[in-house]
Amino acid sequence: MTGCSKIQMLPESLCKLMTLKHLNLSFCVNLEHLPSSIGNSRLQRLDLEGCFFLGDLPDSILSMSTLVHVERTLFTHINSKVKQLGEKLKLKGSCELDGGNGDLWSRIEKLEKTPYHELRINSLENATHLEGAEQAKLSNNSKLTRLILLWEHADCSLVELADKSVLEKLVPPRSLQHLGICGYMSIDFPRWMLDIPSYIPHLTTIFLVGVKGCNHLPQLGRLPNLRALGLAEMPNIKSVGSEFYGDYGNCQKLRMIALNSMDNLKEWWTTRSSYEGDGEFLIPKSNDSDFAGSRR
Repeated sequence: MTGCSKIQMLPESLCKLMTLKHLNLSFCVNLEHLPSSIGNSRLQRLDLEGCFFLGDLPDSILSMSTLVHVERTLFTHINSKVKQLGEKLKLKGSCELDGGNGDLWSRIEKLEKTPYHELRINSLENATHLEGAEQAKLSNNSKLTRLILLWEHADCSLVELADKSVLEKLVPPRSLQHLGICGYMSIDFPRWMLDIPSYIPHLTTIFLVGVKGCNHLPQLGRLPNLRALGLAEMPNIKSVGSEFYGDYGNCQKLRMIALNSMDNLKEWWTTRSSYEGDGEFLIPKSNDSDFAGSRR
């Protein structure tokens, strides 16, 4: 049922399909509720990627002994329930590392030999030692499809440009589909972010949260498979102009733009010219059935 953007809820009768193994609800962007009896089903895989406004998961889902994989969007309300579900059912595939741990880079290197497809690295503000970073290349881990990088600076006024040096070493593999960056404080981005379509062309979702030093966005509009873009707490972004799209980019597959606490954002160009209606429309409404627009 991917891309059924007008659906807000599903019927309880869906849970009576006892031979149903895989339920794909990805980018049902207006879905707000799952059936309360979903725990009675025998699902093995549940895909909720792009269900941005799904408020919660039914408690019954915690009793699903058959479930082995849940796909969900970065930074949404249901993530705590999914984490609880993963711990209860021992769902595999996710790994969490501490950036302040002295063996961060060696642990990243070891991930190449594991089946993990999701990686979350916390406390990257403490990753001050880059020794061993050259050998610990995330780009070698072709199984990785989801990456979340978090910095937690206590005093923004004391932040130097160290964040850029760390992010520069964390080049993702080309297989990456979902990227979340939170709390990054350097003014600009490393090379792989500035040329992001060349490094991670399969990216479908990117969230930038609390990236407070940045005053312009990378050329995210050149990403050929981008379906969802989330921006939050970026006070220095005042305008999103033609540089977002590059010379030839346009967002053919974009289905959702989520903006939150973008207090100083004044304009967003949607054509090649700053005048609406003058030139090529860069966020085309390709199909009424799977385009949800944006919410603020």
